[in-house]
Amino acid sequence: MLGEILPLLEAAAPGRFHLSQEAEPGKAMQMWQDIAGGKNPLTREGVVIHPTHGKPMKSKLTEDHDVHIHSFFPGEGRRASTVGGFQYSLQPGGEPVGKVGTGFDDATLADMAANPDDWIGRVARVRAQEQLASGALRAPSFLARHEDI
Repeated sequence: MLGEILPLLEAAAPGRFHLSQEAEPGKAMQMWQDIAGGKNPLTREGVVIHPTHGKPMKSKLTEDHDVHIHSFFPGEGRRASTVGGFQYSLQPGGEPVGKVGTGFDDATLADMAANPDDWIGRVARVRAQEQLASGALRAPSFLARHEDI
């Protein structure tokens, strides 16, 4: 089906659409290394793995980063009674450069709301796809609060 639609998309926006690359099992590692090394012109994010059984799964290239918790932002929807996440800076006491709003369980968000002094100013470990020129992280997700920093 996509093979039939692709020529129409290509005609409407030349160079903007393409089919995903595929790799046979023997060449999959080379494709992964090319993507991780920035040598693949089509993507830098990762791959979708199609196992012989079960659902396909994404495998994205990410790195862990340490950030300083600056402040909280309000939760929404079912999390309106807690916080939605935190704004972070790259230096202690620095200006916020981004927000982290995913990766938390309900207990962690409730603890953040109930005990802000245990969180504000502390260092958190987050996972992100990349760090932008502004210092902000792309698609950051909370992993843990550093207990030793």
